[in-house]
Amino acid sequence: MISSVTQREKSSARNELLKPILRAATLVGAAFAMAVCGGCSDRAHLPGDVLIITVDTARADRYSYAGPSPVNTVAADAIADEGAAFLSAIAPSPITLVSHASLFTGQDPFVHGVRNNGDFALASEAVTLAEIFADNGWATAAFVGAVVLDSRYGLDQGFLTYDDEIAGTDATGMFTYARRPADEVVGAALHWLGESLADRTFVWVHLYDPHAPYDPPEPEKSRYPDSAYDGTIAFTDRMVGTLLDGYRRLGRYDKALVVLTSDHGESLNEHQERTHGIFIYDATVRIPLVMRGPGIAPGVRIASPVALIDVMPSVLGLAGIQVPETVDGRDLAGVVEGGLTTDSDRAIYVESLLPRLSFGWSPLRGLRTARWKYIRGVAPELYDLEADPAELMDVAMQRADVVAEMAKNFSDVVQHDGSTTAKNLEVDEAERSRLAALGYIAYASRDLSAGEESDLPDPRERIQSLNRTHSALTRFADGDERGAISDLEAQVAEEPENYNAAETLANCRFRLGDYAGAAEAYGRAARLAAHNARYSELEGLALERLGRFEEALEASERALAVDPDRTTSRDLRWRLLARLGRKRELIVELERALSQDSTNGMARVLLEQVRHGYKPSAALVEGLEEAHANLPGELPVTAALAGAVYGMGDEDRAEVLYREVLKERPGDLNATLVIGGRALAKGEIEEARQIIEAGVRRNPDRATMQVMVARLRMVTGDFDAAREALVRAYGLTPGLAETWLAAGELGILEGLSGQAAANLDRAVAAAGDDPELWRRLAAANRRLGRVEEALEAERRAGRQ
Repeated sequence: MISSVTQREKSSARNELLKPILRAATLVGAAFAMAVCGGCSDRAHLPGDVLIITVDTARADRYSYAGPSPVNTVAADAIADEGAAFLSAIAPSPITLVSHASLFTGQDPFVHGVRNNGDFALASEAVTLAEIFADNGWATAAFVGAVVLDSRYGLDQGFLTYDDEIAGTDATGMFTYARRPADEVVGAALHWLGESLADRTFVWVHLYDPHAPYDPPEPEKSRYPDSAYDGTIAFTDRMVGTLLDGYRRLGRYDKALVVLTSDHGESLNEHQERTHGIFIYDATVRIPLVMRGPGIAPGVRIASPVALIDVMPSVLGLAGIQVPETVDGRDLAGVVEGGLTTDSDRAIYVESLLPRLSFGWSPLRGLRTARWKYIRGVAPELYDLEADPAELMDVAMQRADVVAEMAKNFSDVVQHDGSTTAKNLEVDEAERSRLAALGYIAYASRDLSAGEESDLPDPRERIQSLNRTHSALTRFADGDERGAISDLEAQVAEEPENYNAAETLANCRFRLGDYAGAAEAYGRAARLAAHNARYSELEGLALERLGRFEEALEASERALAVDPDRTTSRDLRWRLLARLGRKRELIVELERALSQDSTNGMARVLLEQVRHGYKPSAALVEGLEEAHANLPGELPVTAALAGAVYGMGDEDRAEVLYREVLKERPGDLNATLVIGGRALAKGEIEEARQIIEAGVRRNPDRATMQVMVARLRMVTGDFDAAREALVRAYGLTPGLAETWLAAGELGILEGLSGQAAANLDRAVAAAGDDPELWRRLAAANRRLGRVEEALEAERRAGRQ
């Protein structure tokens, strides 16, 4: 397995190697064009720039170039009029990362090995479109709209610039997946293009707006009052127009090869699926695909099916670059240039393994031809697309001959399934919860071979249960947290075997600080899905929060019994041994771990803490300094050293270290509290907001984070929001001194002196030995005119 840290290190090293290529690209000029096209002399038919635009979650029937549509997609229509439009383009999967991996490798998912969001990363061995263009002298840059395509997932390969810096803008905890609107993505791309000195550029722009939850800006919100989804399509198309206008202003449009497509569509309640990810009907796998550029005949319309994996070889063909033998897709350059026709009998592979990987249901895989859709699941499905384009009438029983032929073709296609080169990632729990809330993932067994389709539940029979769970999640996100939990409790009672519902209930309870309820629900999920170590680990985390360390240790050991290599469960076990004072046992395990892997940062940190104590001291700092020097960039070491030096009073050094932590782990609790608090104190409100909101998303159950939100709202003058945050903080951890202090500070700002004094007294009663807390108490009491109380707080601060 690889982590996001090693992935980014790999990306950084690769980008350093690409820099000389970029410099060379600005010098070689016309001589380079001859080399690219293998000696061809007709330079007019080669692009000067290549632009790939992927509009996330875009249904093909929302694009007006293809026929009647509720949305007038002016920009996409213009590309189609100037070039070619494919009226039956098929994505390999309704999963964002899977389809983008296929787009950039030209390979089916069972070849490149990426099968779901969140748990897979494209391996460095893959040959990507960006790498080929970089090797041939193009300056390469990517601008993505959501962290589901973060560089840790491997799509940054070949891009000198990979702009995935996305700051979350709303703090809705487990339900927010960091994204940025199309206007920001387009603005970043055009800024880069305007600054570029390269003669040729290969640019990918990913626009995420049509993905749920749909929230179009004005004027599209008002123009599409009955369909927010259609509004997002219209807004995104407007931003595509802005992007193309930028190319025109820079004089780069006429000779640019422009491709606009999508990763998948959206069900919009067809087949009872609300969004996408489960089924592979055309609502989610038929996508827009248009392209224009030098050599492409204007007004070409291709009705026969083509695949998203065809984009890579087609772009290379149009650029005069040889297509690698590893590519499964077809070069359509001859088709769009007007000389060749497509294969009307072609069978295109489609899949969704999300039902298997996330819910333990049957995976869905199949083939799509011009006439037929064959789906292999619990029972085969067959649809006659000519007579039934909405795929409402399963004719598998009536056309057994077609089913038999399609089944044979399917077996021939997938005979090499399992030869994956993708990397598996360990996803942190905050990110996994956000993926689950979007319907992508609940757990990941990663065992793609376990069980035949017929041995597993049929997704068609389980979709309503999933909808029920997601309705509760939506209710939770809308603020009706208790109502959502009540709905989930009822679902768990009525569906006692539904471990996904049990986990969702546990997640919601955990985020409200109900750790006892969370532990009970996680334990239920662990018993129902005994193959999944993660549930027992989460049960252990909840029990740890309750201080029930022995029980938590037992839960961590159950997790390790299922998956002995699960590092997060191992780290939890080590931490619990330390809490229980079983130092001798812990030291033996840590030393054994370090003898096997001297770069194990967590083991090194815990060993130093066991040796020198957990309270900050000069000896602990010295030990962690040595570890930091020996293991540069190892996140647990950096975070532990930051905490130790902060505890010793070196706040400036701690800030430097904590900023390193935030680069790799946005929302880290301690880093957020320190960096966010210092930013607030310096009046750097925008930076503080971004840091604090990332912290809330990762730690929605932490009262200290809610207090930090309250402080932010006080600084910005939103006293009502500050009060709401303090109420949440109190609900999570009643009696926390920080909460009472912030409540007192709020009372001072609102002119409620009596209420402020009472809350400051409560803070004094609950205060421990934190000198910073006593200093703030002294300052608050002075502002309130309570001199004696201020002097006493100052004395307490000085004694700590």
